[in-house]
Amino acid sequence: MNKYLLLLTLFVSSSFADTLYITLEKDNALAVVNGSNGQLIKTVPLGQRPRGLALSKDETLLYVAASDDDTIQILDLETLNIVGDLPAGEDPETFSIAAKFSEALTITKANLIDAAQNMGDPLGLRTLDATNNLEDAASDQEVSHALFGTLVKYFDGKIGAFSYLLFILLYVPCVAAIAAVKRETGTRWALFSIFWSLYLAYSMATSFYQIATFSSHPIQSLIWVGFFIAGFIGIWLILRQMGQKLLDINPANTTNA
Repeated sequence: MNKYLLLLTLFVSSSFADTLYITLEKDNALAVVNGSNGQLIKTVPLGQRPRGLALSKDETLLYVAASDDDTIQILDLETLNIVGDLPAGEDPETFSIAAKFSEALTITKANLIDAAQNMGDPLGLRTLDATNNLEDAASDQEVSHALFGTLVKYFDGKIGAFSYLLFILLYVPCVAAIAAVKRETGTRWALFSIFWSLYLAYSMATSFYQIATFSSHPIQSLIWVGFFIAGFIGIWLILRQMGQKLLDINPANTTNA
């Protein structure tokens, strides 16, 4: 066995008392040694140039940094087999799972707080309200003056921005999804899925806008919302009628209760 060792770590637990886990950098392996008598239990093949080690909190997994492979390998201490890999930065040597987890929690918390604070202002138009200066608002949002000016020009404030986001969220899915619908159900249903997605997206976005601005034009808002409700009822009746025709043509597909 090559004796060039990078790191010698002793883990003491109820299950693996006095067991040594030794990275063999030149051999690309991990030596598992009985700490009481010095006997080799097993040599586990690893990635290129293994270095730092870290034990999981429940002491069931051992994380090993494979420096030249830019990964963290996961060793099951019960079976002494590699059970997975985690991507790492370039040339990982020593690391701390707990520290990285804590950092991830901190970042996640900050992102959630930021998302909650901007829930009512997804495009950052609040900044423009506060400063009343387009250049300052664009700089605060880290976008170009022209882009921010376009947003302000074409969206009716925060409500208009939310309506736009609703439309983008619901409108026609990707080409691959449409192709899958066409392949499974035919061209007619693929075209219907495109129509339905566009109608759903436009009706939801417009209804949201009309309801949110109801006090400014109540009659207009009622007409728009009523129109879309009537449209949904009409689509439901057409689909129901088509379904009944299919049942009449293929009565064998029906089942008796």
